[in-house]
Amino acid sequence: LGLGYDITPLVRVEIFSLYDFEGKMILLNPALKYNLHQDVDLSFAIMTAHSTGDTRYNSELSFVEKYPLVYGMLTWFFL
Repeated sequence: LGLGYDITPLVRVEIFSLYDFEGKMILLNPALKYNLHQDVDLSFAIMTAHSTGDTRYNSELSFVEKYPLVYGMLTWFFL
Protein backbone atom coordinates (compact mmCIF):
# COMPACT_ATOMS: atom_id res chain seq x y z
CA LEU A 1 0.00 0.00 0.00
CA GLY A 2 1.39 3.39 -0.91
CA LEU A 3 -0.12 6.77 -0.13
CA GLY A 4 1.07 10.32 -0.74
CA TYR A 5 -0.10 13.83 0.05
CA ASP A 6 1.17 17.19 -1.23
CA ILE A 7 1.42 19.55 1.74
CA THR A 8 2.57 22.39 -0.53
CA PRO A 9 3.65 22.34 -4.19
CA LEU A 10 7.24 21.77 -2.99
CA VAL A 11 6.72 19.40 -0.02
CA ARG A 12 5.21 15.91 -0.24
CA VAL A 13 4.62 13.26 2.44
CA GLU A 14 4.50 9.60 1.39
CA ILE A 15 4.08 6.31 3.20
CA PHE A 16 4.69 2.84 1.82
CA SER A 17 3.68 -0.28 3.73
CA LEU A 18 4.17 -3.97 3.10
CA TYR A 19 2.64 -6.89 5.03
CA ASP A 20 4.41 -10.23 5.52
CA PHE A 21 1.62 -12.82 5.89
CA GLU A 22 3.93 -15.67 6.92
CA GLY A 23 5.96 -13.74 9.49
CA LYS A 24 3.01 -11.57 10.58
CA MET A 25 4.93 -8.30 10.33
CA ILE A 26 4.27 -4.97 8.67
CA LEU A 27 6.94 -2.77 7.10
CA LEU A 28 6.38 0.99 7.28
CA ASN A 29 8.37 3.48 5.23
CA PRO A 30 7.24 7.11 5.73
CA ALA A 31 9.11 9.74 3.70
CA LEU A 32 9.25 13.51 3.43
CA LYS A 33 10.18 14.89 -0.01
CA TYR A 34 11.21 18.43 -0.87
CA ASN A 35 11.57 19.71 -4.43
CA LEU A 36 14.90 21.58 -4.54
CA HIS A 37 14.77 22.43 -8.22
CA GLN A 38 12.61 21.65 -11.24
CA ASP A 39 14.04 18.12 -11.63
CA VAL A 40 15.73 17.53 -8.24
CA ASP A 41 14.09 16.06 -5.11
CA LEU A 42 15.57 15.70 -1.63
CA SER A 43 14.02 12.96 0.54
CA PHE A 44 14.36 11.90 4.16
CA ALA A 45 12.76 8.65 5.32
CA ILE A 46 12.73 5.94 7.96
CA MET A 47 12.13 2.24 7.36
CA THR A 48 10.81 0.27 10.31
CA ALA A 49 8.79 -2.90 10.94
CA HIS A 50 6.36 -4.04 13.63
CA SER A 51 5.12 -7.51 14.51
CA THR A 52 1.35 -7.89 14.46
CA GLY A 53 0.82 -11.18 16.25
CA ASP A 54 2.28 -14.65 16.68
CA THR A 55 5.93 -14.65 15.60
CA ARG A 56 6.56 -18.39 15.39
CA TYR A 57 7.92 -17.87 11.88
CA ASN A 58 11.01 -15.72 11.55
CA SER A 59 10.24 -12.90 9.14
CA GLU A 60 12.74 -11.27 6.79
CA LEU A 61 11.60 -7.97 8.32
CA SER A 62 12.64 -8.83 11.91
CA PHE A 63 16.06 -7.22 11.39
CA VAL A 64 14.42 -3.91 10.42
CA GLU A 65 12.24 -4.11 13.56
CA LYS A 66 15.33 -4.27 15.77
CA TYR A 67 17.37 -1.73 13.79
CA PRO A 68 15.27 0.88 11.93
CA LEU A 69 16.91 2.37 8.85
CA VAL A 70 17.04 6.17 8.49
CA TYR A 71 18.18 7.50 5.14
CA GLY A 72 18.29 10.51 2.87
CA MET A 73 18.15 10.50 -0.90
CA LEU A 74 18.81 13.01 -3.66
CA THR A 75 16.91 12.22 -6.88
CA TRP A 76 17.64 13.87 -10.21
CA PHE A 77 15.17 13.36 -13.06
CA PHE A 78 16.48 13.82 -16.60
CA LEU A 79 15.44 12.87 -20.11
